[in-house]
Amino acid sequence: EVAALYEKATSGLLKNNLLLHFAFADYEESRMRMDECHKIYSDLLSNVPDPTLVYIQYMKFARRAEGVPAARAVFKKARDDAKTRYHVYIAGALMEYYTSKSRDIA
Repeated sequence: EVAALYEKATSGLLKNNLLLHFAFADYEESRMRMDECHKIYSDLLSNVPDPTLVYIQYMKFARRAEGVPAARAVFKKARDDAKTRYHVYIAGALMEYYTSKSRDIA
């Protein structure tokens, strides 16, 4: 019933509210429904004018759920997107530094 409420909210008047989408993805992650989380982030990436924050949250989710290689794949996708800004690079570097403790990679 909570998932249906989130689905209704994110497809209605609040469809442009990023925090609601992030909360929905976190809820689905807590239910171990990773495919739904990927779908939420992918749909959100195709509907926002500036996907920078979405990519950063998606990288954090991918690292938690699937590990550093999955987060690197999301970062690669963010790098290829012309609409992203420099914040993605900072978040990627910080993630690499704190997860691998290697300054060379970051």
